[in-house]
Amino acid sequence: MGGTPTVYLTFPVLGTILNQLVNNSDPLDATFAALGDPTRRAILARLTLGQWTVGELAEPFDMSLPAVSKHLRVLEEAGLLTRQRDGRIHRTGLRLDHRDAPFLGITV
Repeated sequence: MGGTPTVYLTFPVLGTILNQLVNNSDPLDATFAALGDPTRRAILARLTLGQWTVGELAEPFDMSLPAVSKHLRVLEEAGLLTRQRDGRIHRTGLRLDHRDAPFLGITV
């Protein structure tokens, strides 16, 4: 359904397992979920300074490149950043304009 993540929650009730489908189709939910993590907020704040490669973004954090890439994927799926691929080099930048920044607590 358009790349929308689907989460199944399983509840044991009286010996029966019921599955409740939770569909995160609301873009605002995805945005707030992405902003709920302090590492992702720090990445966004760093991106206010310009475009960075994944390696450059990872430098101040004590985590692996794949972990930073996962954070970037969440931000990208929420529509908060863009990625440009040039061979093996991935440049990341904000997908915000001046009207979005105050809402997100970012100074542009």
